[in-house]
This record gives sequence, C-alpha cells and structure tokens, in this order.
Amino acid sequence: MDSYTKLLLRESTGGISQQIDPSGEVYRFYLSGKQKSYFNPSAYSNLEYYDEYFNNINNHNVGRVYKEINQDNSSVIYKSYWGGTDRFKNEEVYSADGSLVRTIGIL
Repeated sequence: MDSYTKLLLRESTGGISQQIDPSGEVYRFYLSGKQKSYFNPSAYSNLEYYDEYFNNINNHNVGRVYKEINQDNSSVIYKSYWGGTDRFKNEEVYSADGSLVRTIGIL
C-alpha cells in the first residue's frame, strides 16, 4: 500500500466495515456505521467503542469507550457512564491473562 492509498473493506450492505490508513491505523465499524474500534500501532492505542450515538466533540461517529487494551494485553472495561457524559461510572481492570484485578465505582 503506498502512502496515498487507504484500504476500505465493505459489508455486503455496502457499508464500510474496516479502514486501514497508510500510517497503519485501523478503524473498524459496526453495521450502524458507527466506529467499533481503533488501533494505532505506532503509539499503541487500542480502543473499542459502544455502538451508540454520543455527541463527542472530536468525532461524531464514535460512541463512548467500552474497552482499552494495553500493549501488555491488560485491559480496562468501562461498564457504565454517568448519563449524557463521557465520565465513566464503573470500570473493571483486567490483567494480561484476563483475571479481574479490581473494580472501580465512582460516586
């Protein structure tokens, strides 16, 4: 893939299911067209999103973050958010082997 080409994979419905940019960034999409996940290999950022409409000032096609996966494969799952905000209410932290390390609830 040259530096000007973007790879787009399409569903049978015609919607885009995956986009790979020349930088190596990978975007995956739900059938609804909303962004499902984002991976940036250079900065190691691996995020998954809820399939929802949420008015994010940076990107109107992305729901709130569902899961962050770290380079060592440990992860954080955001179980719930305060209504109408992008502030998480409950999160679960997992080790690289998938074991629950802790649960955090914000009051």
